[in-house]
Amino acid sequence: MKIILFSLIGFVSLFLGTSFQQGFSELENTYVSEKCGVSIQYPNDWTVTESDYVYEDFSKRIAEFQSEDDDIVSLYLAIYNYEISDNSIENIAEQEKYNMDYPEISIIQSGITTINELPTFKMTYVEGLPDKYEYEKDKLRKMEYAIPAYDRQYIFEYEASNKKEFDKYSSIVEEMADSIKITKPNFEGVNC
Repeated sequence: MKIILFSLIGFVSLFLGTSFQQGFSELENTYVSEKCGVSIQYPNDWTVTESDYVYEDFSKRIAEFQSEDDDIVSLYLAIYNYEISDNSIENIAEQEKYNMDYPEISIIQSGITTINELPTFKMTYVEGLPDKYEYEKDKLRKMEYAIPAYDRQYIFEYEASNKKEFDKYSSIVEEMADSIKITKPNFEGVNC
């Protein structure tokens, strides 16, 4: 009886695992920015564009990622030089939630996790007009990872124009986030 039960569990998880990944390539490519000390894996049929955009020595967008279908609103990796006296993950989580305290923003989920042994704050939220003015499925959706490392914050953010598009790519974005590796940078500020 136990053998049949374990076989059934194995078959169901194998079946669900393969159907879950259907339609996506595996994360075959790796983007590496040696200057910024970060790497991330992404699907083979996606493109990555390096960015030189620096905002007032406060933040730098490192790279932008796009699906083959080119229908992702925004998916990028950035580095921030926050002057936070307490750069703990708990303080960052509290600050990020405080920044989202607006009537048109609804936090779907938030919490502290780890990515490659680095504490990480992950938050998913919906942004749009209050419910009576806009359908929930049509609201802008975002998933953000904030990773404090070496006196900086690395941000990985995904934005989709509606629930359908968000759901289409959210699992692959989570896999990409889990692949992020950060090494100690050898530069000042964010202008790597």
